[in-house]
Amino acid sequence: QQDSHEFLVCLLDLLENKTIKKFYDSTIESTVKCNNCNHISKTKQSQRYISLSIPNQEITLRECLKKFILQEDITDWRCEKCKQNSGTKKNLILNLPKYLIIHFKRFRWLNNGRRINTPINFPINWKINNNNKYKLISIINHYGSFNGGHYTSAGRVNSKQWRLYDDSRVSSLNPTNITNNFNTSAYLLLYEKI
Repeated sequence: QQDSHEFLVCLLDLLENKTIKKFYDSTIESTVKCNNCNHISKTKQSQRYISLSIPNQEITLRECLKKFILQEDITDWRCEKCKQNSGTKKNLILNLPKYLIIHFKRFRWLNNGRRINTPINFPINWKINNNNKYKLISIINHYGSFNGGHYTSAGRVNSKQWRLYDDSRVSSLNPTNITNNFNTSAYLLLYEKI
């Protein structure tokens, strides 16, 4: 069983060069503050995608992204100054790429590798802020469990047409039902900046 997310990462690694890199890299700044000595550590990391955790209740893509940037307590970090293991972490997205890839963490090891079927409402057209507007161009869906499953893909053909790709079958999709049809199966979303 090969994971579509792992495949995408490998594919982007193979394609990586300066020309292509600018289309999918986003820069994330992580700030960690030690709860013991208040030492602050900042790191900037270029990421090809944004991985978002999923809570147990129905949620929107905007709420998932908000949770990604909110402050959280961490214990798997060690302060470089006082060597304590308690801190708070906050992420900041410094820049967004032309192609924004969203990965939903639909599997949890603590849940015996079970798939999380929480519905996530995501927009076809997404205005993140005044300068960043995106349109959804593709969805990779996962059905099944961690140990086995099935992937399909939905892709935009043009402004009014979508297709569903399911192994050797290709069928038309109604664009008005895209979000409803895949809100529990969406695993990867690919947005293009407009």
